[in-house]
Amino acid sequence: MIDDLLQPVPPHLQNEYMRLLQRVPFYLQNLCMVGKSGPALGYLLKKRAGLRASGVVLEPPALPMAEKMLDAAYLLQRDGADIPFQTFDGLFLSNLSAASHSMLATFERIAPHLATTCHVFAFFASPEGAEGTERLRSTLMTRLATLGFQGTGQWSVDLDGHPVGCLCMAVSTDYDPIAHAQAVLAEGMPDRAYELIETVPRDEAVPFERRAQLHWERLCILTVWLEDDPDLEPTVRLMAAQESFYFVVFALPHESAAYQAMARCWYAMGDEDMARRLLRSIQHVAPQPSVQAVLDHSDANFQPTTTARRDVTEWEGELPLRVLFLMNPRPHYGIDVLFDGLCAVLGDEQVVDYPYKPWLHGDDTAQLAHYPCRFQRKGRALPIEEILSELVAGRFDLILYADIEGDLERAEMVAIMQHAGACPVAVVDGLDEFSDFRGRVSEHLKVNRFAAYFKREKLRGVNYGPDTYPLPFAYDGNKALTDWEAARSHPFFWAGHRMFGKRRLYLEAVESHFGWDLNATYAPEAYIDRIRDSRVGLNCFGMGFDTVRFWELPAHGCMLLSERLPIEIPFPFEEGRHAAYFDDLPGLLEQTAYFEAHPQEAATIAQAGHAHFLAHHTNEARARQLLGWLRPKLIPSPV
Repeated sequence: MIDDLLQPVPPHLQNEYMRLLQRVPFYLQNLCMVGKSGPALGYLLKKRAGLRASGVVLEPPALPMAEKMLDAAYLLQRDGADIPFQTFDGLFLSNLSAASHSMLATFERIAPHLATTCHVFAFFASPEGAEGTERLRSTLMTRLATLGFQGTGQWSVDLDGHPVGCLCMAVSTDYDPIAHAQAVLAEGMPDRAYELIETVPRDEAVPFERRAQLHWERLCILTVWLEDDPDLEPTVRLMAAQESFYFVVFALPHESAAYQAMARCWYAMGDEDMARRLLRSIQHVAPQPSVQAVLDHSDANFQPTTTARRDVTEWEGELPLRVLFLMNPRPHYGIDVLFDGLCAVLGDEQVVDYPYKPWLHGDDTAQLAHYPCRFQRKGRALPIEEILSELVAGRFDLILYADIEGDLERAEMVAIMQHAGACPVAVVDGLDEFSDFRGRVSEHLKVNRFAAYFKREKLRGVNYGPDTYPLPFAYDGNKALTDWEAARSHPFFWAGHRMFGKRRLYLEAVESHFGWDLNATYAPEAYIDRIRDSRVGLNCFGMGFDTVRFWELPAHGCMLLSERLPIEIPFPFEEGRHAAYFDDLPGLLEQTAYFEAHPQEAATIAQAGHAHFLAHHTNEARARQLLGWLRPKLIPSPV
């Protein structure tokens, strides 16, 4: 059936024509097809729910077939006035070739009647290959520009590695994607509005004010989408909302509407505590009656759910293990720290990193001079062929996969999984995101089930599936404070950027209230010295809730004053004993004032926090916890 439909398409381009469908945004709902293969393309596209595809034909004999295959078909008259072009949001010009002057002339007749939101797609090829295709593309872009259109994307069509065609997309120079997204959202389609706003660049090449505007619109769309459909990949959308919220409040830290929108997202997720924290913080600096009414309506006795993980049993070296650690190739704090911890627990020769990371084995580089995860572990680089051979021979007892980004060669990873046999495979997710990536990894590796999923950002109240365990950052115990010295010169420590979280709101309030300047930067050695000479250190959320600072402050004997983390933590620092916490801006100011006035109490908590860190949160401790959770999969139960 599909072969018959695609008969007008040159045979060598039919597969590429099918791939063209993946480039068509779902927010385009009323499409117009022009060209001999237009009816076939429209027939395939209109299988999408809610999509309407029409065709424009130039010759009367083609009209009956187009009418049969599409929702509507029109014969283009001389003036084109009988065709409702203003209703189309997508126009396709197909089968363009060197002899397509009539097609382009047809488009010139149609263009003035298109809505400003219309997306134009042109698919063409040249028998002359890349050179001829480029001439066609250049001609098309020039003609489009004269008609008030600008190119927004182009994709090469390759066959056996050689360019044979091109797909171009263009929009009117008057097109406003933000207004378009707002209109789609107003029509009750937040999912399509989100897809639309995601097509708009917001990288660093875009002016800051424009990026802030795009993030605000994105946050508004995600808020409505989460409220309308909270069960569809909620953590993915919540993470995207948080990213945009952080950008907006960095630009406008006192913008109450942004805090209210993000609070609605947390309410939609069922986390009233996180919602209330946001509202209390902004209400402290920019009070509004509507926000106060929401807070007053909340249960005054509400208590957040605990994030402590109590079922931790650490590995005690019951038997020797050999681990294959498949690691993202870049410097990656969480997984590099874990590698060192596994070497400490199992022995250097028992942990194989693939690919081999020189900075884990004493080979420093100038680029990594200040990277805190440089280690001196023994080891050698194993080629993939040797790894596969050793898997077949059963010489590995555990595979840890820690490349959630998918940067490693996929074919090699799939081959490793296929050669793993009965060797258990566990996923180590060290990303900032609290989204559930287990399904994505499963599809990527072609593995149906994993022995465990270790999640750095394991958000409370979220069901990540069976055998999921928290595995936050740790800190190198060899770098921790060894000689305790209670006397410290500085009352408060902070260093770092203010981009993520509510950092700008928090830090500016602390600076204003206490008269401190928290903008200092330090060289690596001076940075550690300053922590060790400070009584209280502040930890705020970054892009993720888990930060290096949460662990390095107690490691260096500084009292941890932290925003309360909504993620699960094994062996957590207990409030008032090992650390102090705050939930919002009023709480931060209150805690800071209290410990500034009570330095001895801060020192007592700091000392206990340092001891708790050494016992439970070093590289080695984190590795023991991971292996402890895997114990049932590593040690067979006695019959």
